[in-house]
Amino acid sequence: MRHIRRWGLMRNTEPENNLEHSMQCAYVAHALALIANRFFDDDVNAQAVLAAAAFHDVSEVITGDLATPIKHHNPRIHEAFRAMESLARYDSELVVGILGGSAGTTLDAFQMLADAKKYGARVALYGRKINNAEHQLSFVTYLRAIADGRIAPVEAVKAYHGDLEKLGVKPRRTLEQDLERMEMSDGYGGTSTSKGQGGKKSRSDSKPDFSKMTAAEKLQWNLARLRKW
Repeated sequence: MRHIRRWGLMRNTEPENNLEHSMQCAYVAHALALIANRFFDDDVNAQAVLAAAAFHDVSEVITGDLATPIKHHNPRIHEAFRAMESLARYDSELVVGILGGSAGTTLDAFQMLADAKKYGARVALYGRKINNAEHQLSFVTYLRAIADGRIAPVEAVKAYHGDLEKLGVKPRRTLEQDLERMEMSDGYGGTSTSKGQGGKKSRSDSKPDFSKMTAAEKLQWNLARLRKW
């Protein structure tokens, strides 16, 4: 991975390769897993999290690293590249996870986590989204509740704003604005989202229900979709 130069958003004045980026992610992810176990009484497999973070970009040895604004600008490009990455890294023994990506609304962050879990993700690494939160501890608390299935994303946004009000913290957006979706595509099962209050989604009827498919069926579906391009 050290031979793959990475496109950097946070720091692009000097080159960074995929190996450097992956090791930094691994350190942070492992620390978060240990924090979850020690302070939140969780039972996270820190070694599995460490491995998932260390290898999360290994498919780019085949595909290369595509600049994030280009990949996310067009939903069709984003969907196709996600499918290509999935094929490049396909291994039923890997721990599937997501990275939070660029900062959006609170609903963007909460809905992404809920959708990721729905389609099989077991690890989520949110850097900028947590860092940009008005109150990071409260934000992480609701991420944990969503991951555990104890609260829905929209209700979590409302509860988060309630916590901010109690804490005397001024939110960057109004509750109405924070209940809108800014991201055009989540990339899970072909789900595309349009900006609208309450995070309402439009789903194509032609997309399969990935939660009911085996790993082999998912692979065949992605291969068939790539052949159409």
